[in-house]
Amino acid sequence: MSGNKSSRDKDTRRDISHEEPNDDFVLEGSILADAVSRILTYFLEPQIAPKFTKTIKHFLLDIRLRKEQNSYSIQVTNRGPTNIDIQNLLRFTFDDIISAGLISGNLIVADVFSRGGAGQQEIIHEAKLAQKTILIHDNVSVKKVPKFPYLKEYLAIKLKCKLLSTDLTTFKESLIQEIVLLQTTHTNVKFMFYLDDEILYNNYIKLDDDYKNCKLLSSALVAVIQQSVNTTFRDNCLRLLQVANSYSAQEAIMSRILPMIHGNYTFVEESSPITENENTPGTSSEYRRKQC
Repeated sequence: MSGNKSSRDKDTRRDISHEEPNDDFVLEGSILADAVSRILTYFLEPQIAPKFTKTIKHFLLDIRLRKEQNSYSIQVTNRGPTNIDIQNLLRFTFDDIISAGLISGNLIVADVFSRGGAGQQEIIHEAKLAQKTILIHDNVSVKKVPKFPYLKEYLAIKLKCKLLSTDLTTFKESLIQEIVLLQTTHTNVKFMFYLDDEILYNNYIKLDDDYKNCKLLSSALVAVIQQSVNTTFRDNCLRLLQVANSYSAQEAIMSRILPMIHGNYTFVEESSPITENENTPGTSSEYRRKQC
C-alpha cells in the first residue's frame, strides 16, 4: 500500500468544506486510489481473513466506478463474512486525509451496506465526519430486497467523495498497481475492478475453473431440455426453474449450482429475484464477460 499521504502539497487540495452534511465532495485521483487501497488492505487483515479462509476457499473483492456526469462514484465490496469493525475500517481509510486537512466540516463520507447471513436483512449504515473523527450511525434503514440477494454475507462501502473525470487515469493506474501488490500475497482472492460495465482488472483464481465447470454442466442440462421432443417435459422443466425460455434456464441452473461450490452463494427466494444489473456482479452474465 502507498505510504503516508499526510504531507501532500497543499497547493493540490480542493476546497471541499460544506455546511450541508449530505453533499458529495471531491478528492484527487491519487488520494482516492490510496483510500480504496486502504479499504482493500483492511479487508485482508490477518485478524479478519483467517476466520473465513478455512470455510470459504475463494472470495471476491470488487471496486466499481459509475459515471455520474463529470465525475465517478466509487463502491468497494467485500463478498465475504462481515466480522469487520466498520468504524475502524473507515478511520483507517480516512485518518491521513483528515489529518492533512483535505476534508473537514460536517460530512457524510460513506454509505455502508451489510448483510450478516442467509435470510438476514440488509442493513444500511451511514459514516459521518464529526470533530475530525468518523462516526457510524447504525440501522439507518433496512432494505427488504438486499443489494446482493444471491450472497449470504457482504460488506459494501460506497464513498461519498467523487472522482473527477480528469483524475480517472491517475486513479486507475495507481489503484491497479496497489491491487497487483495485494494479489501477490493473497492468491485466493479475486480482485475485480470495473468502470461501469467495462472490466479494468481481473485476476485468475481457481474459482474461475469451478465456474467454467458449472457452465459446462448447465449447458448440458439445457441442451437436454432444448432437444427433447416431449413438449410436456420441456414445459415442466421451465416451470420448475421458474423461467420462460431455455436461455433463462441456463441462468437459473447456474444460480443453483454455484452455491454448491462457493460457500457464500445462496439460493434466492422467489420474493427476492436476481436481476442482471450493476448490483448483481457474480451472476453468470458477469462471468461471461470476465472469463480468464
